[in-house]
Amino acid sequence: MHITNPIRAMFLGAAITGIAVASPVAAQDAGNFEVEGSVRVRYETFDGGFRPGGIESDDAVLFRTLLNARYNGDGFRLGATLQDSRAYANDARTPLGSSDINAVELIELFAEVDLGESARLTLGRQTMNLGSKRLVGNPNYRNAANGFTGARLDTELGGGSLTAFYVLPQQRLPSEKAEVLDNAVEWDRESDDLAFWGAFYRRPNVGPLAIEAYLYGLDEDDSVDRATRNRHLYTTGIRLVTAEEKGRPDAELEVMYQTGDIRASRAPDVAELDVSAISLHAEAGYTFDTAIEPRVAVFYDLATGDEGDAGEYSRFDPLFGPRYGDWGPSSLFGPLSRANISSFGAAASASFSSRVDAQVQLCRAWLESATDTFANTGVRDASGMAGRDAGWQVQGRLRWWIVPGVLRQELGGGWLAKGEFFDEAPNAPNHGDTHYGYAMVELSF
Repeated sequence: MHITNPIRAMFLGAAITGIAVASPVAAQDAGNFEVEGSVRVRYETFDGGFRPGGIESDDAVLFRTLLNARYNGDGFRLGATLQDSRAYANDARTPLGSSDINAVELIELFAEVDLGESARLTLGRQTMNLGSKRLVGNPNYRNAANGFTGARLDTELGGGSLTAFYVLPQQRLPSEKAEVLDNAVEWDRESDDLAFWGAFYRRPNVGPLAIEAYLYGLDEDDSVDRATRNRHLYTTGIRLVTAEEKGRPDAELEVMYQTGDIRASRAPDVAELDVSAISLHAEAGYTFDTAIEPRVAVFYDLATGDEGDAGEYSRFDPLFGPRYGDWGPSSLFGPLSRANISSFGAAASASFSSRVDAQVQLCRAWLESATDTFANTGVRDASGMAGRDAGWQVQGRLRWWIVPGVLRQELGGGWLAKGEFFDEAPNAPNHGDTHYGYAMVELSF
């Protein structure tokens, strides 16, 4: 039986906390060998679903277990990360997939070798976090990882740092939804049919700014058992950002441009389209010089959608970027993403003590293209007659350390107040506004 009352999330979170408090805590650090890990349990529930053909309300319990092992040698390091991501109390209509469920997966298995005093080479399975993580990052809120297999070089250059890489993204398995929902174990695979490469440069202390610039390439082709859209994308970007400091304003601007080509669909005999898409994030904030360090910020995001022009494709592809940082909780929620969106909003955060912090965000959103699918919802009106008004989203969280550094609990949620677009689009479900809540506890050892 599913628990569909959002208020019950608080009670389930309290029960989970009690179980975790009773669990043994262990850590190992034997000389050059280190082992650490975490166990996280999250209950989620929503009503007023926004997905076409989707269920009106549902819930699920998600587990994520991480175990990291490292060996630090003389001029080299060996590492491995085992991640087990599962979900329970779900069924075939629950909007979860391999992005949330990936049982018993070795997401990292690598060797890192020093090349002189200022460079290192990493070979093998690994995760990557570059810059703002808007295009390349390993998600934390989402249950499953973004893993890659290949080579990464990190070196100092011109007063900054350069990262260059050529990797094969891990394609999560199993692919059949019934097996995914059953927490079936199947080793993720890599293939040269999907390759990701690029270079990322960061230069700090350019006056008050840190400057980042990058070029990423994605090469995707059909394989024997997998039809694709044959994406061949080249994404360039620049980011200017200042540090967040008490009593001072801060700012950020990131601009991304994407070109290349993509097939009009997964069918093998359709036309190739020229890609031209852009995205940007602009933000200005201020952190007050008080005990709780409250920060307020305003921001604007843009990611183009496809206009349907003959021979052209203009929907921005966010590559391997997690959504949480800009758009809030994903998993059973997550309507907003860096694709076909124009939005502005405000956010506030505070650390009430070393153990308690909170944040809240309000966002007003529109479709950038009236004829393309809106963000991550799957809702579309190809005629454009439903307009661009997507509505408002409110999301926030409250976190506190029950045992500092060991046991942390979190409560949060989101509300999508749907705009006129959801009333008029032909495939939009008639479920009213979307409400989402979660309770989470994490034990680290």
